[in-house]
Amino acid sequence: MGATPIIHPVPTRNRSSLSLAMVMAILLPACGESAPSSGDASPSAGETVTIAFGGDVNLGRRQNAISARDGHAHALEGVPALREADLAIVNLESVVSGIGTGGVEKGESGPFYFRGRPEMLNVLLAAGIDAVGTANNHSGDYGPDALVDQARLLDAAGIAHAGSGQDMHAACAPTMLAAGDLVVGLVSVDATMPHFAATDDAPGTCHLDLADSNAWRLRIGPALEEARRVAQVAVVAVHWGPNLATEPSEEKRAIGRLLVELGADAVLGSSAHVLQGIEVHDGRPILHDAGNLLFDSQEGAVDSALFLLDVNANGVVGVRVEPLLSDYGVTAVAPAAGRDRILGDLASMSAALGTTLQGNGIAFDPPAREPPVAPAAVPERQPVATEPADEPPPGCVVDEMPAGLAGEPQDLGPLTFLGARLEPQPVDGDRYASVESYWRVDAPVTEDLWLSPRLDSTGGGDTWRGDHEPCDWAWPTSRLQPGVIYRDWVTLRPRDDPGPELVLRVGVTDGEDTIELSGELGRLPVADD
Repeated sequence: MGATPIIHPVPTRNRSSLSLAMVMAILLPACGESAPSSGDASPSAGETVTIAFGGDVNLGRRQNAISARDGHAHALEGVPALREADLAIVNLESVVSGIGTGGVEKGESGPFYFRGRPEMLNVLLAAGIDAVGTANNHSGDYGPDALVDQARLLDAAGIAHAGSGQDMHAACAPTMLAAGDLVVGLVSVDATMPHFAATDDAPGTCHLDLADSNAWRLRIGPALEEARRVAQVAVVAVHWGPNLATEPSEEKRAIGRLLVELGADAVLGSSAHVLQGIEVHDGRPILHDAGNLLFDSQEGAVDSALFLLDVNANGVVGVRVEPLLSDYGVTAVAPAAGRDRILGDLASMSAALGTTLQGNGIAFDPPAREPPVAPAAVPERQPVATEPADEPPPGCVVDEMPAGLAGEPQDLGPLTFLGARLEPQPVDGDRYASVESYWRVDAPVTEDLWLSPRLDSTGGGDTWRGDHEPCDWAWPTSRLQPGVIYRDWVTLRPRDDPGPELVLRVGVTDGEDTIELSGELGRLPVADD
């Protein structure tokens, strides 16, 4: 059975569009593989509009605090092409919700968990992002309830989404988006995290195994057919491949080509957190990875890019690359030197895939296409700012503390430490440790302080730090109420050379100064390799 398309209104903005003649004047013909020429574009192709595609956007973890400090618009205001495009799509590499509990099983030895507070959707709104793919290895970090809650929040904010749903059918269904006078069908698929996969009767993501091409054919083929019935253009956003890989695997390339053969006008790749090259198959672009569009873990700016797809009713007529530098929680257009370097690197990576970039892009000449048999009318919806949650997430507030906690109550600035415990398991270089701690304030706190747990190595190895806001980033100290007991939980990831034992210490920091609890709170043995 084909996937039922979901009609998502897209916020109407004052967006510019380019005519086909303007696009072809900007872009020189590619010397790599290109679409079969059909002569002049058919008059039925109509207007040409621009779809902007950006890579991974993590609204969780430190981005919560960065945006609270600098404002939601600050993160991506340096990327005006997002707002200028007729349609802007990114991979939402976190879950945004006020509920859920971290630590869900991911089948990884040292997992990361990313959750953004509900108001973090305002980062997307301020940037001009219309739609997000939610099929990835972090959308289920806080369980299925948080994933379902994220869909509710996205709908309320006027942000379209694809890639997750109440069951596998809904998760893989195409979402219909407006781009000027065109309708674009978006399908979102993950190939990295089977633990989050939706089933026939349980919510989750649209997950498929890269090694099982038949599953892609059976699941995504019908979804694209449904999209083609009502939309002029169909694109597939795919979260695939290992972190930091600079070139796609043969499995990825095979699935990318299959998606084009199944009817995708473009394949929009993410997952590696670094740029990969552009491949062209049957005259359609496969963008293997767009890198990080917004992340909180950069130590110095890293290369990124925004891909601008110029499309008409016949398909993609051009791809342009806008080089970016993605820094600590903020991204902007790259200056001249960075622009040349990024374009040069992308040209080399694309050449290895048989594609030649001319300047900053590639031009295509798609053949005339019959219009959809049942054109969709996508209703307009205005973006609506998201308000912060009214209450802390479940598990953040407790009536009493459990027995067996380490440490005595002690004031650390305006916060009172009440006790903590370390997860009682051996740790080696491929695993993680979790710290559970309890806190109270006796008077309102006006500033947002961070809890600062750490594990010190007795053998002189690196310290494992976990500076974060209370309740696993969900409830800043300025929201703590006097007399309430707050439970916090955080994972500390291993560093190199952990040493024979790890010693737990806890403090509170304002980002410059740290007040630390006197004494240690426990020790954790490190397993032999």
